[in-house]
Amino acid sequence: MTSVTAYQTEASIFSQSEWKSNHSVRQARLCQETGLVIINWEFGDDDVNQNAKRRKMTERSTSGETIRKALSTSYPYIWLRDFCHCEQCFDEASVTKKTNLQDLDLQTATTQISVDDDGKHIRITWSDDHESVYPSSWLWCNRFHDTAPDPIMDLPPEFWRADEIRDRLREFQFDELMTSNQVLYDWMKEIKTLGLTMIKNAPQNEEALSQLGKRVGYLKDTNFGQVSSVYAPTNPKNPIYTAGNLFFHTDLTYYQQQPGIELLHCIKQFEGAGGDSTLVDGFSVAKQLKEIDPEAFEALSSEDVEFYQTGLMGPGRYFQMARNKIIRLDVNGEPTQISYSNHSRTSVLRMPPERVALFYKAMKLFTDLLYDQKNLYTYKMEAGDVIVINNFRVLHGRKGFEMKKGSERHLTTAYLDWDLVYSRLRVLHTQLNM
Repeated sequence: MTSVTAYQTEASIFSQSEWKSNHSVRQARLCQETGLVIINWEFGDDDVNQNAKRRKMTERSTSGETIRKALSTSYPYIWLRDFCHCEQCFDEASVTKKTNLQDLDLQTATTQISVDDDGKHIRITWSDDHESVYPSSWLWCNRFHDTAPDPIMDLPPEFWRADEIRDRLREFQFDELMTSNQVLYDWMKEIKTLGLTMIKNAPQNEEALSQLGKRVGYLKDTNFGQVSSVYAPTNPKNPIYTAGNLFFHTDLTYYQQQPGIELLHCIKQFEGAGGDSTLVDGFSVAKQLKEIDPEAFEALSSEDVEFYQTGLMGPGRYFQMARNKIIRLDVNGEPTQISYSNHSRTSVLRMPPERVALFYKAMKLFTDLLYDQKNLYTYKMEAGDVIVINNFRVLHGRKGFEMKKGSERHLTTAYLDWDLVYSRLRVLHTQLNM
């Protein structure tokens, strides 16, 4: 028998308003010719204005009275059979399917369908006498091409330029992040939406980022360790440890799996001129590039660039290399990741020589847009500040600086992976009943 509660394991995948919406099945019928189950829905009063209007399920009569219209959705037999959640097909404890696609009959057929519990479930009997029960809430959330956007992964980015981010940048208090799940949720969601947040009044010690990492889950290990100090020692092996200009870049472009989020914590700020952090929205710049020069945009989004770094640190000598497109696109042609670091770019270009001039033109135009004053945001960190950056989107750098004698500058940096942040967001999304 199917355990209806097993379907609750997927509740956090969907918008809670969708999952808890007052939808019930009015009618369900089989269409053997097309292999589809056709469901007609009944809507509660609270849903008419929200979901029904969005799907044009209401119309106005000449008198202005709202009239309900039926909505039908279709569900393929093969998909329903694949996602049966009975004890034989699904393990509720581990939240995993027990079945193997090798055993799935592509010609699966049904013999009977019924609507149970006042439209809260449908029951299907298959041609092999297997029986499945599907909750209406689960069916409503799975509307295929009309499925509602994912409440976490599909949050749309808010593009910004320098004048916009000055007013829009949201500040979070370190202590509140440590104690309030709502504040933690809002903070992680803001990183996803805006790509940049500021934490104020963090403890001025090297343990602060570790505390923050544990609040989310855990920090990402790199060859620099989990938390590394940023300062200007003698004979630096990396440009981040110098006092000169640090050009715009995303971090660790030479990693096959780049960290998704960077945490940059100011423990002590020096006395003197310069040293401002520079920040720019790479997605916004990519959009501008596409509008100005589509050919340049195509070049940076189609050609691989090789990045590398070698040195001696942590467990010993390392030599890391990765190939990345400067602008990576999703299936809809929208930027999903920026990978750019001029100081780590190798000489290798695996493209026809005739295309190199165009590629350099594209990189030059992209870089010029990064440094356009309309796009470039500057901020000089204060002790206790933590700048949090979406490393797949926001490029950062630093102006050169001169310290007064006896002055010190001490920053620490650490990373989080998006997989971990998405997981934490989903858990809180459910717990906070968002």
